[in-house]
Amino acid sequence: MILGSPYLAGVDGAVFKAEAAYAKRHKTLPVALFIGVGGGEVDEWFLAASNIVSSTASFAETLHLRGYAGAEVTTRIYSDEDHYTVVPRVIGDGIRHLWRDEARKLGSSWPARPAADQTR
Repeated sequence: MILGSPYLAGVDGAVFKAEAAYAKRHKTLPVALFIGVGGGEVDEWFLAASNIVSSTASFAETLHLRGYAGAEVTTRIYSDEDHYTVVPRVIGDGIRHLWRDEARKLGSSWPARPAADQTR
């Protein structure tokens, strides 16, 4: 799963409350999660007021500290990106990270170079 610049603090912290309730009943969380956010979002008034960067960091920290079995959480804060420019990086890096093992297995889709004696 890929989360990009999520609004996690909204609706009176519903995401954090749901995670805390989940933690009381579970020790596992079978998820591979890539979370990305633009560091420049703290420089945009509305996004700063919405706690986009700080709630993203807090959520990632909470998941790591819970120590859920089966949870793979990777977080990136892109200091040189804002809420809009970060989107392609989050998607691209998220796909590369989450499906890295599958991509390695695929190998190249290009034909192999012919042997030297076959090129004449």
